[in-house]
Amino acid sequence: CYPGNAPLLTTGMSCTSAETCGAAPARCASELPFAIVANDMAPAPGGYCTQDCSHDEECGPKAQCIAYGERGGTCLANCEDDTACRAGYVCAGHLRDEATKVCIPKDPSTPAGADAGQ
Repeated sequence: CYPGNAPLLTTGMSCTSAETCGAAPARCASELPFAIVANDMAPAPGGYCTQDCSHDEECGPKAQCIAYGERGGTCLANCEDDTACRAGYVCAGHLRDEATKVCIPKDPSTPAGADAGQ
């Protein structure tokens, strides 16, 4: 059996506790992957409603199940560009489908306002 589906439209919302995100198995993550192809984790600014998953359908509309590194899958909110993501997050493609992007935390090693060449 797979876990239940995430409550509608909660994936990616800010949170302080699991209750903010709805019924279990939804949870409030304090860290998320910032590099989809590795096990690199970063703080999730303002918390991030998500849940562990195996299939996109478990994540609700406007979100998808993204497997990363050896940690399994987690539900992340879909986006088209950075403006669709909350402050502290960027819209990034992933290996399964570069055309479909998700909101992930900004790389914590990059200072705010710095460009990649510095």
